[in-house]
Amino acid sequence: MKSTGTIAVAMSGGVDSSVTAWRLKEQGFDVVGVSFDVFGPGTIQGAGKAGDVRKRDVEAVCSHLGIDVHFLSFGALFESRVVKPFVEAYSSGATPNPCILCNQTVKFGALMDFALEKGFAGVATGHHARIDFKDGRYRLLPGHDKGKDQSYFLYPLTQETMALAQFPIGDLTKDEVRVLAAKAGLPVAEKRDSQEICFVPNDDYVGFLEGCGGVSTLPGKIVMADGTVLGEHNGLHRYTIGQRKGLGVAWRHPLYVVDKRQEVGELVVGDHEDLACQVVEAVRPVWTRGSAARQGEMLEARIRYRSPARPAVVEEVEEGWVKVRFVEPVFGVATGQSLVLSDGEEVVGGAWITAAHR
Repeated sequence: MKSTGTIAVAMSGGVDSSVTAWRLKEQGFDVVGVSFDVFGPGTIQGAGKAGDVRKRDVEAVCSHLGIDVHFLSFGALFESRVVKPFVEAYSSGATPNPCILCNQTVKFGALMDFALEKGFAGVATGHHARIDFKDGRYRLLPGHDKGKDQSYFLYPLTQETMALAQFPIGDLTKDEVRVLAAKAGLPVAEKRDSQEICFVPNDDYVGFLEGCGGVSTLPGKIVMADGTVLGEHNGLHRYTIGQRKGLGVAWRHPLYVVDKRQEVGELVVGDHEDLACQVVEAVRPVWTRGSAARQGEMLEARIRYRSPARPAVVEEVEEGWVKVRFVEPVFGVATGQSLVLSDGEEVVGGAWITAAHR
């Protein structure tokens, strides 16, 4: 990022983005706040008063810091590029990750475009991740707080985007962020972290999906792989691959969701071993490091946000598609999630999972 010029800070009204703005000011940057509303007229999101609270908190923080703030409306964009794909994924049996789409199309898409149109030097956000420049290219690295690290969600960042982006709190733990918020006297210093999916009230994704009419609520059979019927479910969207609790059926040992047969409305359950796979295919890769993974390259891979990175070899890579083989089996791979590849700490890239095999 340029060392001069004004930095636009994406403000959410939370502690992380507020400390981001404060820290940049302390470092001598010219700072302006930018906040966007995704709950526009005609959207299907049920945020209630969330937008009003967000705006109030952003205004309070920017006033405290003595910086200007721009309020933008991205409701239509967010609806078409984040919310609708989220609903469509569940309706097709996949398990989506809307935060990655938001980062790609809104925060580092439309928001970045706005900042550049205004002549700002770049954008800073409160993500727990780091960017450095080494050997002639930018590297996306995990945040120092391993429990809060968000680099998994940021793999769509390109070399061009990282040249214009900053993560000023990536070298801090969450506790350290809160200490700085109190030190700075920020009015949101004690504010709780936001919910997991910003557009889903009370984290009730089932209620949200059913309320917007985007999924089938028809009941169906819960079966073993051999066809043994164990019970009945009340909507496939209520279950995710690898789920163990809340299945509503009794068996002599724990059962897990291993498949969703969308075409016949069946929920397939089985042993933990039935979740094992070693080959994962994914589409629409973005190569964060600036160059594609190479066939035969040994990397580490994650199949979801909270899963640990596991050694994997790149078996095939083509335009728009990649296939990796894990050294040891991984469990509970779900279509719609992202396969994120790394080389040591550096994020190499990622892609959307479409298939998994033994």
